[in-house]
Amino acid sequence: MARMLLGGVACLLITAAAAGAQVPTGTISGRVVSSDQAPLPGVTVTATSPSLQGDRTVVTTENGDFIIPLLPPGDYTLLFELSGFQSLKKQMGLAGTQSVTLNETMAVGGIVETVNVIGRSEPFVQTATSAAKMRQDLLETLPSNRSLDAAILMGPAVHATGPAGGYSIGGAMSFESLFTVNGVVITENLRGQPYTLYIEDALQETTVATSGVSAEFGRFSGGLVTAITKSGSDVFSGSYRQSMNNDNWRTISPFNEAKLDKVVPTHEYTFGGPIARRRLWFFNAGRFQEQQSSRTLAATSTAVGASGIPYVRTNDEKRYEIKGTYSPLAGHTARVAYSRIDQQVTNLTFQNAMDLRSLYNQGQPQDLLSVHYTGVLTPNLSVEGQWAQRVFTFTGAGATSTDLIDGTLLVDRSRGGTSFRYWAATFCGVCDDEERSNTDLIVKGSYFLSTRGMGSHNVVFGVDSYNDHRFSNNHQSGSDYRILGTSTIARGTDLLPVFLPSSTIIQWNPITLGSQGTDLRTNSLFVNDQWQYNSRMTFNLGLRWDGNKGEDAAGNPISDSSNLSPRLAVVFDPTGQGQWSASGSFARYVSSLNTGISDVSAGGNPATYQWPYLGPAINPDPAGALVTTPDAIRQVFAWFNANGGTTRPFSAVDIPGVSSRIGDSLDSPNVNEWAVGVSRQLGGRGSMRVDFVYRDFRDFYATRTDTATGRVTDPIAGTFDLTLIENTDIVDRSYKGVTFQAGYRVGTRVEVGGNYTLSKASGSFDGETSASGPVTTDLLSYPEFVEARWNSPEGALSIDQRHRVRLWGTYQIPVGRFGGFDIAAVQTLESGVPYPALGPINTIPYAPADLYLNPSGNRPDGLWDYYFSARDAYKTEPNYRTDLAINYSYRPGLGSLQLFFHADVLNVFNVFKLCGCGNTVFSNGGTTNVAGINQGILTAANSPTMQAFNPFTETPVEGVHWAKRPNFATAVNQFSYTTPRVFRFSFGARF
Repeated sequence: MARMLLGGVACLLITAAAAGAQVPTGTISGRVVSSDQAPLPGVTVTATSPSLQGDRTVVTTENGDFIIPLLPPGDYTLLFELSGFQSLKKQMGLAGTQSVTLNETMAVGGIVETVNVIGRSEPFVQTATSAAKMRQDLLETLPSNRSLDAAILMGPAVHATGPAGGYSIGGAMSFESLFTVNGVVITENLRGQPYTLYIEDALQETTVATSGVSAEFGRFSGGLVTAITKSGSDVFSGSYRQSMNNDNWRTISPFNEAKLDKVVPTHEYTFGGPIARRRLWFFNAGRFQEQQSSRTLAATSTAVGASGIPYVRTNDEKRYEIKGTYSPLAGHTARVAYSRIDQQVTNLTFQNAMDLRSLYNQGQPQDLLSVHYTGVLTPNLSVEGQWAQRVFTFTGAGATSTDLIDGTLLVDRSRGGTSFRYWAATFCGVCDDEERSNTDLIVKGSYFLSTRGMGSHNVVFGVDSYNDHRFSNNHQSGSDYRILGTSTIARGTDLLPVFLPSSTIIQWNPITLGSQGTDLRTNSLFVNDQWQYNSRMTFNLGLRWDGNKGEDAAGNPISDSSNLSPRLAVVFDPTGQGQWSASGSFARYVSSLNTGISDVSAGGNPATYQWPYLGPAINPDPAGALVTTPDAIRQVFAWFNANGGTTRPFSAVDIPGVSSRIGDSLDSPNVNEWAVGVSRQLGGRGSMRVDFVYRDFRDFYATRTDTATGRVTDPIAGTFDLTLIENTDIVDRSYKGVTFQAGYRVGTRVEVGGNYTLSKASGSFDGETSASGPVTTDLLSYPEFVEARWNSPEGALSIDQRHRVRLWGTYQIPVGRFGGFDIAAVQTLESGVPYPALGPINTIPYAPADLYLNPSGNRPDGLWDYYFSARDAYKTEPNYRTDLAINYSYRPGLGSLQLFFHADVLNVFNVFKLCGCGNTVFSNGGTTNVAGINQGILTAANSPTMQAFNPFTETPVEGVHWAKRPNFATAVNQFSYTTPRVFRFSFGARF
């Protein structure tokens, strides 16, 4: 009856709505032999853990093999028993997604031996997977904010050098990693960073896997980050914490920003325990915070060191989690979990807001629901499944008016690019809400086969389906208009636009078709065989198939491509005793498609029409009579409408679904990886691991417009050149890295650990920006007008960080009956990251004529990026920082009640470096430009003092054809610098 019921549950899961998750259970397997290395059949192996409902017991096969699958992460005690032999007890930590192999020898006798190998932070050993586990009780001791971000930053091969401080793992673009909590994807749909769908005190541990990952896991080409939250136990437990922060409890960076003197408390609680011991547990947690922090608008002057206008940002956030775990019989567990975030952010900005009118108030509610089942059907066969749905909504994100005057966004082009904005907020806050969500399902089985001559096989197989859903009517401003102005004039806190003819552009972004929602489905099949040939040799043989089935927001198919991902690895233990191991692996990882690239339909996407403003100069002389901003906008549109309005000949156009289309079925970007590693178990006190990895990335996104793509006609815009979105390998990207990681306990009071990464990320394509997330290469668009040698040269990429070190240690000071006292430290060492001298040029006068109707495409005035220097000609400063924490705990003698106090001092020595690294750690945000450095370059395209040149035949001369702006290589904002010296503390109680 039980098997029929479980079979019905499995069938129900298989037929449920499609999606995809990375289920976070672990497996312990191995072989037991006698002192003369003969297999020992009939050994009873019992696993117990506070994380496990009841005990799990298996018996070794006639070949001495055993397996205990579907184990929740936690600390385990394994007891090996056989009549006539010495019992063996082993303690170990098991991480989510980890597969541990234990080869044990039992001697004749009756004495129980205990071996302790539990560590709070340790690399994986005896496996080809390079990964690091960070337990939350360690993060609570160290100087950290205990968040998922803090755990990720402690991992090897992790570089917070992507746009806006995004995590580039293993050289990948920052949107190509996968982040999960309890196996549920929490990755943001466009820019690929993790949502905060967790409560810090509810986290149990976080694992960062960077190479050699099993075929069970896919839809990433960077790293796999899996976080686990607590689930209750057979003992009631809980906690309350109040954290105290104050923006005034920090030093001021060299940017000389303002501070806000206000104490901001954060309240957290957890509570869990048994409803029925060994059968039914519950867990509940909450986090409540209304944070206020001082921010600074983008400087209103281009003078070096000029500061912008201060303002206060408020983040009112409430998080909730509830979880139930039920075990109807041994080996079977069902779990339901629900998380929610209610969040309202006041005074939010997009890119470089220059005035207070550009700020807006945004709601960010999120929900996550998951159902998870595991079942051991026979000693050899087990099944597992999980369904989940995550929903994220933007409300009020953008301008508060659709009026032509009040809702038109203004841009200051004189600062380089289009990121410096004012007058109205970007996007439309009174139009449709935007939804970014996913739905997940995974069903898998595992079969254990023990053979006499060919070792044991743990074969995992399953289906993995994932749907990335986005609903967005992407209005670019409240009025759907932007004016890209020449420059601005600051008068106190007011900005007045300078609109000069030819250098000012009128941009219209109408949405002609409402969105139906984009759905990017990835359906996958996988099989993976962990084959332990003998006590010295283990193989991992896996294959994954990922098939895309995508539809854009207009209901059009955009991808039905597929890719195979082989995962091959070997692990060699020279002694068979589990002390040393060497591994080698090959893997292909295939990313999911990204909605920011793959949906170019008319559904919810704005068209772009641009016209040069050719009317009278507005505010040409800062010393003369000045026109107010509303009147300046009225004058521009009065001239525009009097001279044909939208029927005027345009200078650039891009019409989704018409001028831009998917060329063919899009392929998912992917990477080939080769890795070798050596690991060492340091007795029962720690472990170490060294890995070398090489990655070669492929199938980049590209836009192609050439003489073969043809022309199309639009009723409004007329006839123009067609642009296709497709894949290409005309650009390249690679990563080479060596990582060293270790963890060790010295006695009972000292614990140390850390990692060092030496790497190089190189190629010709960065592939992402802070504004858009993933972007396409333009080398195939109007190829007669561009050359790779100056538009996309080879060199160190913007994420490249050659050296990265995280070292940590804790020391417990004995104070006897007065409680427990710990001191903890984290040392950070990081190389600077590169950036070039990069500026716009116009190539139309130097390219063949009459090949295209509009050779400028969707670029204002046909401007191309020109590298006036090597990619790595300039670098940010190296960052080094020392953080300290003190911890005090006291038991008043009331059962298990413990009172605690924790205090952090970040950047103890108050060292400031212009590294663009402060925001990734201090505020969990990021910088605006590459590495937070101003990079403005003057050329003939944006300055009358510079001479034009032929990029195909001439070499530009600095000071003649180009020049650095006065603020070149200066800070964008306070977050361009090292995290300042910060003091914060928390206190509370646990039981």
